[in-house]
Amino acid sequence: MKNRVDPGRIVCTIEENFKGELSKPKLRNLALTTIAIGKSRKLRINEIARHLPVDVRHQKSRQTRLLRFLGSALPLFMMTFSWIRFVLSTVYVSATGKAMFLIDETDLIDGYKALVASIPFRKRAIPIAFTIYTHQQIRDMVYRSKNDIVWNFMDGVHEMIQRVLPEREAVFIFDRGFASVKFMKYMNHMGMRFIMRVPRSSGIQVAGYSGKLKAFGQTGYFRDTLYHKQEQVKVSLFCAVDKSHADDPMFIVSNIDDGIGMLYRLRMRIEEAFRDMKSLFGFRHLVLKNSEQSRVERILMLVIIGMGLLFILFEKSGYRWSKYYNTSC
Repeated sequence: MKNRVDPGRIVCTIEENFKGELSKPKLRNLALTTIAIGKSRKLRINEIARHLPVDVRHQKSRQTRLLRFLGSALPLFMMTFSWIRFVLSTVYVSATGKAMFLIDETDLIDGYKALVASIPFRKRAIPIAFTIYTHQQIRDMVYRSKNDIVWNFMDGVHEMIQRVLPEREAVFIFDRGFASVKFMKYMNHMGMRFIMRVPRSSGIQVAGYSGKLKAFGQTGYFRDTLYHKQEQVKVSLFCAVDKSHADDPMFIVSNIDDGIGMLYRLRMRIEEAFRDMKSLFGFRHLVLKNSEQSRVERILMLVIIGMGLLFILFEKSGYRWSKYYNTSC
């Protein structure tokens, strides 16, 4: 699929959505680099440069052009908002009901981690926003804690979503790595809807039972559950046991009432998106002589735009492609 796309559609879409943030040379370089990343098997500078659709014969000149673009300052915040606006207005333009957003983190290169927000699309997910950090930055007090990183990220993502979809109810889906009573209280305080898997060591009070989830011994859906022994946050609880993983039952809590078990299953699509980004788009092969955070952020932004445009602009081909590669679905 990646070798049979029409680059004209990609160029026009990029010019239409980013012309307010980028100068004409940067706009052109963004389009060319996005096309090159889509055609490259591995995310290496020499291979991306080799696929740049420019009338330059010498490989060294292509690499110089690419490195200058990667080294230039890009308004990533404004580009992120433009990207969110394009993706949400395209995917959710005729949809109704809740707008679902998947939140998770993944390892990048050289100790960098990315906290990513995505929307489910077909049997995959399209990343729309991210933030990058390292554990060393937390130890050095660049950030006060991991909670601060997550909360600041959610503040920004939620604000941009509200600006694009003011009339739609946004629901955020989290894995149990995000499960904490402080985070749930923060989400409630900010008026955000969430669905979150929690560990079986969590304490609850529901239907006359008070204790750990692992000893609850019931399956099904339970309203008016109190989560956490001291804080007692009111949630809805869904308990299920997968026959193939009977020793790891699923406990999901939410501040919405309907279909939380079914909606949580969408979360696996962000895992597929990470696999696409690292394997099919070659991010795991990325090698940089200069691995400063700003450069990693620019490359991740370019990969996200390239991957998302291929999904959206070539949806029918992308669906056949995902069925071929997505063996877990």
